[in-house]
Amino acid sequence: MNILYSFENGLLSIELVRIPLIKKPIYSPLLNSPKSTITTGFSRSERKTSKTCCITSELMASVVKCRKEKIVNQTELIEHLEMLSSALEIYDRSDRQFRCYETLMLAHGRLMPQETAPTKIARGKPKECFTNSQHLIFSDPTLTYVEGYATFKTLPIAVPHAWTLNEKGNVVDPTWTQDNRYYFGIALDQDWLLDFLSDRVSRGRNDHRAIFEGNYQEGHSFLFDGLPEAAFAEPMMAVPSCNRSAIAEADGR
Repeated sequence: MNILYSFENGLLSIELVRIPLIKKPIYSPLLNSPKSTITTGFSRSERKTSKTCCITSELMASVVKCRKEKIVNQTELIEHLEMLSSALEIYDRSDRQFRCYETLMLAHGRLMPQETAPTKIARGKPKECFTNSQHLIFSDPTLTYVEGYATFKTLPIAVPHAWTLNEKGNVVDPTWTQDNRYYFGIALDQDWLLDFLSDRVSRGRNDHRAIFEGNYQEGHSFLFDGLPEAAFAEPMMAVPSCNRSAIAEADGR
């Protein structure tokens, strides 16, 4: 299993595929859907250009290294996101606040504890975490919607994911049931979220329910302009995500 790189809608997409390992720059065609594991937006003019693009073997090696080992604690989850962000450093642009969504998440996200006693909730459909979590928070106003990256014991990488937080700040996940889960994300204000999603519908752009993964529908506005202050849920305004000593202590390091 190797990695395929391609561009679509101004995004660099990286997928696991069965192809021979090529130790030279890779040229790949556009994919037919906007799914991506690692994404980065390009300048406004560049979004309308190249159908194919060259990705260097150095970038491939960096991402392969990111995916080589399983993530077994909170520290490794953050290190994984930092490595993904660093691998895309060559795509920094002066007209953007963030080079990719991993960088944005590291700037504003935080670690969130798995619920100690699973809350009794209706489980949503597998692989529909964004829809499941949005339906849940609109049916229960005591919960807060969160998007970010998460992983669990048998998953070797952190993937874009959505979940909710209860009033105690613990994760309530209507999609995943696996043990040993780790979550890192941004909690979003419910009123802002409703307005944001309603605006998408009014523009006829609701082909992806995710706020960040689907931000190509807004021209990658969060990479260029950042998140508006109104987007953050009040309890999550602080950013303790890089308190490494506390995280390492919790991991038993």
